[in-house]
Amino acid sequence: MQTNYKPGNRDQRPIDLAIQTLERLQLHLPGASLADTKKSGNTFNLTTGDFGKYITKTDDTIVKGVSGTTVAGLEANHRLVVESVHFSEGVTLGANAQVVFTACTFDKPIVVASGGKVLVSNSVFGPKANIQNAGIAANAGATNTIRQGPIHTNTTVIFEVV
Repeated sequence: MQTNYKPGNRDQRPIDLAIQTLERLQLHLPGASLADTKKSGNTFNLTTGDFGKYITKTDDTIVKGVSGTTVAGLEANHRLVVESVHFSEGVTLGANAQVVFTACTFDKPIVVASGGKVLVSNSVFGPKANIQNAGIAANAGATNTIRQGPIHTNTTVIFEVV
């Protein structure tokens, strides 16, 4: 970022430095496009608010939210880590997906294609949400979760409050 600092202007420099520091955090504000910009290793630090559906096309992506972060849905067929995100729509994972969800909330099911892998921990499944795994039970896991809806399909459950 180019600053507006001019020699002798003592008041502008701290503001410019603060702006540069905020930009380094790579925060995404509500309404921002969740589109992969690199071939791998994308990071999305989401603020409180509503975001559209995210369709990832790269490996090693990290999506982090905060309290009040809502994403319309997710489609993934790659390696992905998601933390503290509320999904208001369904999550679809392809045969090559390897996804870890931590501290997330799901309003609709997580649908996993045969061969896809998912681990959900410390999360909440709403009244219409569960894991629907088309593959073997070893490829889908739920641990330390709360499930208010239907039972999971082909999923290994370690501890769950129903």
